[in-house]
Amino acid sequence: MSRVKIEIKNRTINKYWLIISLLLGLNTIYQIFDQRDFIKNAEHTVGVVTEILVEEDSDGYNSYWPVVKFTAEDNKTYEFKSNVVNKNYFEGDDIPVIYLKSDVSSAIIWSDGAIWSRVYALIFLTSLSLLCGLGILKL
Repeated sequence: MSRVKIEIKNRTINKYWLIISLLLGLNTIYQIFDQRDFIKNAEHTVGVVTEILVEEDSDGYNSYWPVVKFTAEDNKTYEFKSNVVNKNYFEGDDIPVIYLKSDVSSAIIWSDGAIWSRVYALIFLTSLSLLCGLGILKL
């Protein structure tokens, strides 16, 4: 098997990391447009925190997942577990919720963290893989 690394001014370019960063970058762009469409087409309402689920990880740290109940435009009541850990919410708190009329199970808490957390993570991973590909960072 041939080597994929090229030496340029004491930096080793790694094509595999560059390909990974390209794929992650494309996925990041897709996620940005997907989230923008979601926000544009979403219905807005107010939900109530009905419960805080506490999950302990293997290191003994707790994660706090708010469970939110809301009434959709069809006058039916729905409940969902937040996609983002947040210990700033308490039972009984009113919080903004957005969801798609066509898919009420898409409901999330209307906050930057809940909406853009996946994009932030992808930007971070894309940056890391690009730095590795350019030989600036070695993992």
